[in-house]
Amino acid sequence: MSIFKGCRTQISYPLPREAYSSADPAAQSTARWTTFEDVVQRLEEAEKSVMMLTEQTQVLREAQEKWRVERNELIKVQSEEI
Repeated sequence: MSIFKGCRTQISYPLPREAYSSADPAAQSTARWTTFEDVVQRLEEAEKSVMMLTEQTQVLREAQEKWRVERNELIKVQSEEI
């Protein structure tokens, strides 16, 4: 659930002229207007990425803890055999 749901204000603005280098035609061809909806979409995508990374981090932490427990049990068993 995004914190940006319900935001419907549209704000459009061009990049300042200084942002376009006359020596770089590629920069001029990719220049475009940015709307509030574009910004909201990018923020929502970033939010999804952060949530996905948070979930993956949790899975890795759980796997690491499981591995530690199993390793400690193995070490305990091996030390008892000696």
